[in-house]
Amino acid sequence: FVEKYAEKSFWVEDIDTHHPATLDIIHEICEEFGSTKAHCDDAKLRQLISGAPMDAGAPGVKWIQLQALDRPFTAMAQSLTRRHGKQLSVNDQLPEVPWGLHCDFVNDLWSCALPPEAESLLDRSFSLEDMIRSKDPALCLKKLPPLNATQVLPVSVARTGSDTLSTMLAPTGLDLHDHQCDARTLLERGAGHVIASLRHPVSRIVSEMQVVFNKTGHVGKTWAEKAYAARGTVQVDRGQFAKSAYYLMKKAFKSADSYVDALRNTSDPNH
Repeated sequence: FVEKYAEKSFWVEDIDTHHPATLDIIHEICEEFGSTKAHCDDAKLRQLISGAPMDAGAPGVKWIQLQALDRPFTAMAQSLTRRHGKQLSVNDQLPEVPWGLHCDFVNDLWSCALPPEAESLLDRSFSLEDMIRSKDPALCLKKLPPLNATQVLPVSVARTGSDTLSTMLAPTGLDLHDHQCDARTLLERGAGHVIASLRHPVSRIVSEMQVVFNKTGHVGKTWAEKAYAARGTVQVDRGQFAKSAYYLMKKAFKSADSYVDALRNTSDPNH
């Protein structure tokens, strides 16, 4: 609604707390549209603007909590958050976000919804088409510097030796390993050439099982467990979407054998 009808918009958290004109504007809004219970005094406003907690006993709602209550609403909220310049942790972002949302008046009420195919994303079997649609090139673009025709960049296809490929191509000017970056995005950004590594599907599955189930020798934890513990500290996308999934996969299957059994048996609830 704001995007369609408002002349301007701003994040309250971004306002200069020492700019008196800003407070005057908010005071006017409170007086015209606020209720008698509206807290529009300077102290309250400055607390809100600076991000200081209003009540130490009332922590903010996390994305994962909102997702448990209403997943479509969370995906739409994340989409708007991104569109208005705020960042999301790659671990928090839902795969429905890149599918977009549509808003309009329905029976005189403003209403927003995900596309039907996004709403049902988790209710149908996995498909390559859905996975590609759920990739978010914007996550790639925000980290890419201007590229030039002399650069050869990797398209990082997971479990195909993509980390090795990225290391080999780093001397061309950019150490890139981002599973959200597809060939079209890199070429449209200005890269001269892209290279994608390919691998037999069985070898990719074996590689995945080695990552999830094999011990690393570091305090008895697998790479997946260490990666999950370090989530949020990684500055580039070297598979952050996958790290939490690997950890959950290990919890669900316990062993490589149970994973392969579920992969073979289409009636298995974990297929």
